Amino acid sequence: MRKTYLAFAIAASLALSGCDLAPPTSPGQVAETTVLDEKAGIAAETMYTTATTLGATLARAGLIARVKFKEADNRAYNALLVVRSAYRAGNANNYAAALAELTVAVGEINALVKKG
Repeated sequence: MRKTYLAFAIAASLALSGCDLAPPTSPGQVAETTVLDEKAGIAAETMYTTATTLGATLARAGLIARVKFKEADNRAYNALLVVRSAYRAGNANNYAAALAELTVAVGEINALVKKG
């Protein structure tokens, strides 16, 4: 259920993040976009942390392949770094793409967990 909620939160935030190319007409519009971007960032951090914690626990227990988990975890962590960088830069297009990339990378970890 958590995975579904996190995936939905990321998808919703992608749809709502500042993808409009028109300049904001009021400070309120800027604030709304910033809050949505922050929520997407929090969801991304939570999604990665949850998946990697569970995956690492299962890998240590020998229930999933450690090498495959480490590869998937590295891809997910690198995607998370891109999300953080795009957020700091304030680049909505890169931020949305990075969130999508992170979702795919975390999906790889989730797939390993389901197989295990």
